[in-house]
Amino acid sequence: MKIILIEDATPLHEVLGVVVRKRGGDSQVVTADNLEKAEEVIQSNLDADILILDGSIIGGNTVPLLKKIRNKFEGKIIAFSGDPKIQAKLLKNGADIQMDKSQLAQIFEIISV
Repeated sequence: MKIILIEDATPLHEVLGVVVRKRGGDSQVVTADNLEKAEEVIQSNLDADILILDGSIIGGNTVPLLKKIRNKFEGKIIAFSGDPKIQAKLLKNGADIQMDKSQLAQIFEIISV
């Protein structure tokens, strides 16, 4: 399984990366921590199975990025944000699953299925 993780909070980024690797078995995890790098990583890994996307990262809101890649990326997109307005926009623009940051533990259940 190939997973793209877009998250800019360094401690959370590192923890998610480690847990995803452990829970996903032999998963390959590709990461980015800012908007510019996120687009590059996604475009280079369109064959990934899952994209875990923070709604706001260094460089701005990720909704425009989601709009841009949704038709090219065929995997599942799990988006999370603490802002209800961004949550709604993420769902409207192609996220398969939207979570509040307090629900992040559920990501691990989803990817281990």
